[in-house]
Amino acid sequence: MKSVLVACAFTAWFAIAPARAQELKHDFHLDALVGTGVGEDRVDNNVKGGASVGYDLRTGGVVLGAEAEFFDAASLGVRVGAALPGGTLLYVKGGYATTRVTIYAPGGTLLDRRWIDGGRVGAGVQFPISRKLSLKGEYRYTNYELGLESHQLAAGLGFHF
Repeated sequence: MKSVLVACAFTAWFAIAPARAQELKHDFHLDALVGTGVGEDRVDNNVKGGASVGYDLRTGGVVLGAEAEFFDAASLGVRVGAALPGGTLLYVKGGYATTRVTIYAPGGTLLDRRWIDGGRVGAGVQFPISRKLSLKGEYRYTNYELGLESHQLAAGLGFHF
C-alpha cells in the first residue's frame, strides 16, 4: 500500500511538469473535522472529531494535493480536483489509513488489540467562505485488513495560509 502512495505522488508530480513552468499557486491548510460512519457495514457509528493538514498546488483549473489526517484513523493521501468558477473545488482522494481495533469474543472477553492497515478512497467538495476559510464535505471508503471496512461522511472547516 505504501508503494502505491509513493507511485501516486510521483505520477502527480510528473503530470504537472508542463504546468510547473506556468504560474503555480500553492496553499497550506489546516482543517477541523467532524463526521460519522454510515451504512450497515460500518466499523463505528459514533460522531467523531479530528483534524487534517494539507498542501495544495493549483495550476489553471487543476488542484493536486497531499494530506495527513487524524480522525477515526490516521491517514496519508493525495487528492486531485477541479477548481470551478467562484473557487469551489470538486476532488477525489486516495491513500493509506491505519486504525486501532479491539476484538472481543462472544460474551465480552477481550481477545486482541491491534493496528490494522487499509486503503482509503473518497470524494468531496470544498467551498470558499473567504480568502482564508473554507467549508468541505466528503465521503470516504476504507477497506481494512481482517475484512473490516468503513464508510464515512465528514464535514470540515478549513483555515488556509
